[in-house]
Amino acid sequence: MNTKTKYNTLILTRGRDLTPDSTELALAYEATNRNHKVSFQKPENFYVKNGKLFGITRRPNAETIDSYEAFGQYIQNETFMKRENLPLEEFDIIFSRVAYRNPDEKREFENMCIYLSSLESLNPKVTMVNSPLGMLMAGAKIYETLNLKTYMPETHITKDSKRLETLMKEAARDNQGIIGKPIDGMGGSGVIEIPPAGYRGLRTLAEVLVEPLESTSSIPAIIQSKLEGVDRRILIMGEEILGAYKRVPAEEEIRANIHLGGTVQAYELQDIDRMIVSYVAEKIKKDGLYFCGLDIMGPEEDGTLENTRMLELNVRCPGSIRSLESLAESYHEKTEIRNAAASKIIRYAENLHENKLSLLAQE
Repeated sequence: MNTKTKYNTLILTRGRDLTPDSTELALAYEATNRNHKVSFQKPENFYVKNGKLFGITRRPNAETIDSYEAFGQYIQNETFMKRENLPLEEFDIIFSRVAYRNPDEKREFENMCIYLSSLESLNPKVTMVNSPLGMLMAGAKIYETLNLKTYMPETHITKDSKRLETLMKEAARDNQGIIGKPIDGMGGSGVIEIPPAGYRGLRTLAEVLVEPLESTSSIPAIIQSKLEGVDRRILIMGEEILGAYKRVPAEEEIRANIHLGGTVQAYELQDIDRMIVSYVAEKIKKDGLYFCGLDIMGPEEDGTLENTRMLELNVRCPGSIRSLESLAESYHEKTEIRNAAASKIIRYAENLHENKLSLLAQE
């Protein structure tokens, strides 16, 4: 255990995501073992008092907990948790692990980012993983399409249904399959595959993409060249690769999202994956994005820049250590995978914080 420094660390997460096998728990347990005082907060539990930002937080009220399993049981029991209303400027490191499933939760997430951005501006000593402004920017596909285009397939974004229809016709003429999706689709929702031969009724498809049933106005949609091969998720913390896994869609499904029936399988990293990760990590660090998931598509072997591209950057709640653990063949191996990934994340966050303090001291 690190006894030299004690960090105050906050993990923002929804209650449903704080489960015994969650990434959030793995991070909290590792941080606790490294002498952090760890608190949890839900994304809706902010308030402002006398010009200060506060959070309604909760943390274990025991100094030590014997095991990972006991830690998981502990935080599930409210009687073992201490509720505290704390000024968030008192925290050294804040992890945001907040995804959304509907418009109301999306609004909560956006408000959370505004609160945290103000905190970061007023209190530069607080280290955010990830940056709230970075998450707002990169939450939409516009960010990677403009900033990471070197390693992305041909991508168009527009809310003009006529332009969208024209792009679809051009793809059909060139015998190019494409994928269409709304720009704010969540968890694979609204994804449409259009085969090289195209469809009759492309105009209708274009209209549906930019005006989904639940929308009251036109929204931008994405058209992307379809790639063949293996869909893999690569988890990174800064420049470090935490692990990778292959995502296999369910039968008669094009989307490989786990909650839609996709399964996780082992995947061996290729040189092209490392090349893409190196490029992307260097770019996104400038926007305060460190703990991320890269979705890459291409051949499982002998991948090149010509046949392998990044489809998407995940910055809000990028996959899970749980998915890496699921590849383990024994409890011991599962524990090693979880501990290694969580350790890299916490150590990287500590270094970020110490580097920030050092730079501020020089000013």
